[in-house]
Amino acid sequence: MPLVAFRPPLAAHQLAVRGAGGYQQINAKPTEEATMRNIIKAGMIAGLMMATAISASADIFETERQNEKLVTDYLASLPARNMEVTLGYLTDDVVHKGMMKMAPVIEGKQAFHDHWWGMVKDLEDYELVVRRVEAFGNTVLIEREGKVVVPGGKTMRFHQSTLFVVRDGKIAEMREYKMPKT
Repeated sequence: MPLVAFRPPLAAHQLAVRGAGGYQQINAKPTEEATMRNIIKAGMIAGLMMATAISASADIFETERQNEKLVTDYLASLPARNMEVTLGYLTDDVVHKGMMKMAPVIEGKQAFHDHWWGMVKDLEDYELVVRRVEAFGNTVLIEREGKVVVPGGKTMRFHQSTLFVVRDGKIAEMREYKMPKT
């Protein structure tokens, strides 16, 4: 039958150390001075951790504000249909996925130019209003509404959201989603 060692009950200031002969109780009650030193050390460590967290939080907040501005500036450039300005917000390897199920995945700045310009070059009017912007690190989610007037005067309205991924200060990915009718 195996030998079973039981740890004896301890007072708050005691430690149990298991050795070859079983558990031994060791008096570990710290002195008042040692307790104070430990409290001060714990406070200093907590303060450093909070300062680091606050600093990191401020950096993330600033990155998110910059990313929101990048995306809203990009969206503001769309109605003007100045492709040089619009393309300046995108990485060379940008990926765009439209909201329609059959929409092709557009990869690369030149492919985006060709696709987008083909859709907007002949519009009679283009309006866009950003309703919401939320940044989460390098990801920005926007909700927008707008309308376009196609040749012949027909007005088409849209309400969609787009998920943007920002890399090195430029838009690297866009995924569009149709908003449900309310």
